Amino acid sequence: MFHNSPTDARARPLGRNFMVRALLPWDMFFNAMTRRKTRFLLSALDDHLLKDIGISRGEIDRIARDTAGEPGIARTARQPTPTITQLNQRRTTMTTKTATSQKPARTPVAMNGVDTPTLLATINAVGGQPELAKFQFRAKSRWISGTHSQSTMEGFFGAGGEHKHKAAYKADGDHPAVLCGVDNGPTPVEWVLHALASCLTSGIANIASARGIKLRKVESTVEGDIDLRGILGLSDKVRNGYQGIKVSFDIDGDASPEQLEKIIMQSKARSAVFDVITNGVPVTIKVKTPALA
Repeated sequence: MFHNSPTDARARPLGRNFMVRALLPWDMFFNAMTRRKTRFLLSALDDHLLKDIGISRGEIDRIARDTAGEPGIARTARQPTPTITQLNQRRTTMTTKTATSQKPARTPVAMNGVDTPTLLATINAVGGQPELAKFQFRAKSRWISGTHSQSTMEGFFGAGGEHKHKAAYKADGDHPAVLCGVDNGPTPVEWVLHALASCLTSGIANIASARGIKLRKVESTVEGDIDLRGILGLSDKVRNGYQGIKVSFDIDGDASPEQLEKIIMQSKARSAVFDVITNGVPVTIKVKTPALA
């Protein structure tokens, strides 16, 4: 009887028209627009991830609340406001009505060494606060002798602040004797293969855990073909880098071969290193030299 009265407008669902919103105080109008933006972000998250791993929107919100005290981005982000929670409850109700024949939503648990609830809470937090997604990783390298150099990865920026690894990780790069080095470490191009393999493998573990699939084995072989005539300046028709890279996986887990293959393909689709290698990235070089006397 009183549903159309202006004083009850706050309890109306998101479907209310613009004219009714215009009658509200400006602070309520602003909150309504904020909810529309949040709804868009959550919808995008559903399309790109939730459908893929088979977890409901309400389940991720519950995980986000349960892991509010966990470290990482999930803790950095503010928890959803009651208004957003009401929106998500409404979305969950609508989903239940249209999918009553589907099996109940699966509750994610930690597996494969992955803290799956915290992983999903992190995704939820970044979906609500995209500024937390901005990261910058850094490596500092120094020449030692000949073709031998050493890089150190110690700190990085992310989730709105500076962070440090639990240790300053070091990586040596060199050339083997056949390439005029002393073999104090893998060649730089071999480190590229390692980066690709480790990025794809970590993605496989995360995606399998989010889908509730227990892994027993994940092994990969990465091969890169290169023609040294480019590096040595013997031909301007030969590129300096790899002419092609092949990756093969040997994987076993509690899932069908088709499901395991889909996990690998999804990891490839979301791999940062695969993206860098296949699409390239702008690189700038600055030079600092001692001042001339």
